[in-house]
Amino acid sequence: PQGARIGGTLRSLSTEGLQSLRDRVDAVVHATALAHRCNASIAWSADAYPPTMNDPELWRWATEVAAPASTENAVRVIDPTMGGEDFAFYAQEIPSVFLALGQGSKAFSPEPGLEFDTTVTVHNGRFVLHEDLLRRGVALHAHLALSYLDRAAEA
Repeated sequence: PQGARIGGTLRSLSTEGLQSLRDRVDAVVHATALAHRCNASIAWSADAYPPTMNDPELWRWATEVAAPASTENAVRVIDPTMGGEDFAFYAQEIPSVFLALGQGSKAFSPEPGLEFDTTVTVHNGRFVLHEDLLRRGVALHAHLALSYLDRAAEA
């Protein structure tokens, strides 16, 4: 063929890791092109998603404040994910914390005889919102905001 075009997404758990991946892709693409006596060019998207990173100090504070809103009276730490998140752009600019409100068990029955799996993620076609948790999520966010304002007033 006269040419080829390849597209994709790079993901990493750190900004440094993302830059390292880009550097490595550049090196491999150009070395492969040279080995086959071809030309290659790479165009990186200007708005590539950075990793979503919690501010460590704000995270410690938020987990203490958020724990009482949990049915377990604790914040459960989940493994990092490679998902692209718009929130990451905010977190690059100001100290931020990304919290996920869990939906609970596999069985959610809004009415007798009707059962939904609430463990699938929001970008899945089978996602079902456990609406009973909306009240808890609103309370969590209001509690975090008011606690933050109290903390700022004391400082």
